[in-house]
Amino acid sequence: LLLVHKPQGHSEAPHRHDYDQTLRVLRGRLVVRFANSEAILDAASAPLRIPRNTEHATRAAEATWLVVERGC
Repeated sequence: LLLVHKPQGHSEAPHRHDYDQTLRVLRGRLVVRFANSEAILDAASAPLRIPRNTEHATRAAEATWLVVERGC
């Protein structure tokens, strides 16, 4: 379980993990691209589960705090 801060504009290039990952935004807005789709997460959004080995990329549309859970 990680508490992560991403400043506005921060982005991560496409990558993958060998474990499932769940993203839950506490504050701000996070754009997540994966599996040929795009999700915009904010505090009102349901947690987003990214299955293991799924390529994904993120970009903070504004300063964002989120919880990242591994293997959920």
